[in-house]
Amino acid sequence: MIHKIIRQRSKPVRRTAAVYARKSTDDNDRAVDNKSVTRQVEHARRYAEEQGFTVREDLVFLDDGFSGAEFEKREGLTRLMSRLGEFDVLIAAADDRLGRDAIRTTLIVDELLSAGVEIHYYMTGVIQRELAAEQRMMSLMRGVIAEQERERASLRTRDALLRRAERGFVTGGVVYGYNNVPVLTQNIAGDTVRQYADYQINGYEASVLRAMFQMYADGYGFKAIAKAMNGDERYAAENRQYFHGERVAPPRKGSGSWAPTGVREMLHRERYCGRVPYGEYRKRYRGGTQVREAQEQWIAVERPELRIIPQALWDAVQTRLSAEAERFARQSSGFAHKGETGRRSAYLLSGFARCAICGGALVGKTGTSGSGKERVPYRSYVCSHRTNRGATVCGNNHAARTEQLDSALAEVIRSTILAPKAVDRVISQALKKVREAGRSKIVDELESARRQQTRVQAEIANLVQHLANGHMSQAVTQSLAEKEAFGKELASKISDLEAQQPIQVSQINVAEIKEAICARMRELEDLFSSHVNGAREAMRTLFADTLIAYPTFDERGKKSLQLKGHTVIGWLVAGSDAENRIRMASPRGFEPRLSP
Repeated sequence: MIHKIIRQRSKPVRRTAAVYARKSTDDNDRAVDNKSVTRQVEHARRYAEEQGFTVREDLVFLDDGFSGAEFEKREGLTRLMSRLGEFDVLIAAADDRLGRDAIRTTLIVDELLSAGVEIHYYMTGVIQRELAAEQRMMSLMRGVIAEQERERASLRTRDALLRRAERGFVTGGVVYGYNNVPVLTQNIAGDTVRQYADYQINGYEASVLRAMFQMYADGYGFKAIAKAMNGDERYAAENRQYFHGERVAPPRKGSGSWAPTGVREMLHRERYCGRVPYGEYRKRYRGGTQVREAQEQWIAVERPELRIIPQALWDAVQTRLSAEAERFARQSSGFAHKGETGRRSAYLLSGFARCAICGGALVGKTGTSGSGKERVPYRSYVCSHRTNRGATVCGNNHAARTEQLDSALAEVIRSTILAPKAVDRVISQALKKVREAGRSKIVDELESARRQQTRVQAEIANLVQHLANGHMSQAVTQSLAEKEAFGKELASKISDLEAQQPIQVSQINVAEIKEAICARMRELEDLFSSHVNGAREAMRTLFADTLIAYPTFDERGKKSLQLKGHTVIGWLVAGSDAENRIRMASPRGFEPRLSP
């Protein structure tokens, strides 16, 4: 039956293509076609149409404003790699769009090709179907060239910025308290062009900064200052005293409100004393992502005309900051924070859940209940924006006790993901994918061989006609012999493919796969039962996206929180001996609801 289906299939199926486009500031010297992700996508779609590919809207992945040396923070590239198995072809402008780090780019290409994806670069016409030794070397060489080009562009930019910094001019970005004013000049042609930008004090923002510094000098903390600036009603008196009863407009870039961390950072800025720094930190790429490294030497240009904070007020603030830092160091002596990026957390959901109202992180907060000798401490989950920035930023004043929400979440995971029916569902979908993948691979190879056979037959016919017209030569005769030999190889290959059967479920050791999945489940159960950090490690494996915390009410009318999220269960088969590794997402969400 399968033999007949393959023979009757005459019309080729349009292959599914994904598109990847990237643009960053280190591409200024590149071709015009690379200067916009929108333009890259347009060209890729045109190429796909010419090649007979189908581009689905959800398979277009963009990274706008990311360097080719950045691999960790590129969401477009991350989503692209997570969708392997949903497309047959990847279209990009050139290989340097995937990355400008020789080693990591080669690894990305290798993973794509290993998943059966053809990579088409429309600017060069290059098509990568495999990464043999010679091709691997060429890919690595192109990556090295792209990496060197990025580094040279970075050096040119840094040299230009250093010349501006030595004069105290703007070297990039916007600093609260100042406007960037362009300084114009005329070029040789007589046209007015921008030469550089200089700082100019913004009167309104300068008054806000002086009030902020004064409020801290008067004994208020970072949170109190942020809430007063955000117009929180509990700090209405302070808002009237320091900010004229008005909610202070937040910085031009940011979350749209004032945060304690932002207040703290501004209180440390020497720039407000008329000292313009440059080079305190330098951005470098480590492990495929950009990091800031403190430098031992940097420059600071004195520009007294840019001073905003009087010296006496500055000294008072710095004295208090130093005293608070020493007090904190004494209180936290011997306590180390380490976590996902080295930080440990005592809260299971810290960093995994966000408020549905404002997007702020769900964080742990300590408190006490009762009175007198009956007073007991407790911990609960709350919205960080509500806690740190005030009610004007987020109206979600709901909370949930940590032990209740943690236990409810663990129970939902055990009953839905670790249940035996989940194992059966994973195996069922995996076998279906394997069966479909086997059939698709045979059909694609057969169609490719038939296209080659048609082309070779046409070439043989042309050579025979050439000989019939009297153009006898050793080269023509040798070429004809080679084409005929290749034609016989193709005929044999086509015959073999037509006789092949797609992978059958009976060929797969279901019991072995099920045992591997169950072993992974036992590992996960052990992690959840061990300690908070073990459970957090398990959650990093399980959840596809950040959990969302919705404010709601329980059946008694008390405030509560409701969690919603999706799980990823493809990891369960990642360690088995199955030839095809499949990623799947569970459509089921979970909604534990608890009283605070």
